[in-house]
Order: sequence, then structure tokens, then C-alpha cells
Amino acid sequence: MKKVLFVLSLILISFSSCKKDEVVLTYTQDKLNGTWENIVKTDGVTDQMIITSNSISEKSISANGTSTIDYTNYSFDGTKITYTFLFVIDELTINELTDTKLVVTSKLAEEKIEYKKVK
Repeated sequence: MKKVLFVLSLILISFSSCKKDEVVLTYTQDKLNGTWENIVKTDGVTDQMIITSNSISEKSISANGTSTIDYTNYSFDGTKITYTFLFVIDELTINELTDTKLVVTSKLAEEKIEYKKVK
């Protein structure tokens, strides 16, 4: 009986000490490069995020015209995009990235944004 309790104890200990490793997806810069257009338009404005290997900018297109903002201090670590505008730093966590779709969560705006690839 003592042997059975000992074996059961070992089994319970082994189950309780096992943890599932968290899988973190990482993406490549090549897959991220391109022009990404927001799916949900706000007040008829189309926002495009233009990403290259060393820069990120945002173009807003409306009936009144077009404006472009060039962000600074761009970096990409495989899961997060970081950039600065004026003195404000934002971080975009990539939730999904395919050949045609990019979904990010903005730390600064605390919102999820979905883009489609246009170029």
C-alpha cells in the first residue's frame, strides 16, 4: 500500500510541475514591409502605414487631401514595432501578420487596428 501511495505521489508531483511552454510567434521584416491600409475608415479618412526595413510613416487620405507623417526611431524585434512621433513613443504589438493582413494593438491608443496590404 505504501508503494502505491508513493507512486501516486510521484505522478501527481510530475503533473503539477509541468508547464506548457508559451508559443510566441515572430515575424520577419520582409513580411512586414509594404503599404498597409486600415480596414475601418474613420470619418471617411483612409490611413496607410508605409513600412520599410528602416522606416515607418503614415499617410492619411481624405476628400480634403493627403498628409504624411514620418515617424522616427523605428525598430522591429519580430513581434513589436516601436517608433517615436515628436516626443511620444508608441509600440504596436503584432497580433496577426499574413501576406495580405496585419493586425496590431497600439499601446498608446489601447486599440486593435486591422490593415490590408495594398503594395
